[in-house]
Amino acid sequence: MDTIANDFTINIATANGTGSQSANLILLQSLFDMGVPVSGKNLFPSNISGLPTWYIVRLSDEGYQAPGDRTHIQVLVNKATWVDDLAALEPGSVVIWNMDSKMPMDREDVVS
Repeated sequence: MDTIANDFTINIATANGTGSQSANLILLQSLFDMGVPVSGKNLFPSNISGLPTWYIVRLSDEGYQAPGDRTHIQVLVNKATWVDDLAALEPGSVVIWNMDSKMPMDREDVVS
């Protein structure tokens, strides 16, 4: 992976109705309060509790608002989308996950 400074994307995969929207907004506000140019987008195909949702945070010195062309840091919380979210990552991406989740972490080309 190329060296990237002050321009990266965090993708947080959760389930709707788990309190993730509040947590995601706290993360976004904290980064903003530190003076980091940041934007966030909540992607949820349904408002039904328990269905997948992704929160994409883009940090960029240039002030970019779009999520970017790849995920640099993936937070895996939703077991329903775990396999697909993990498979979509480029080599060298950072994965944050709970080792107690009993979900497979079979990628050796990511940082976990």
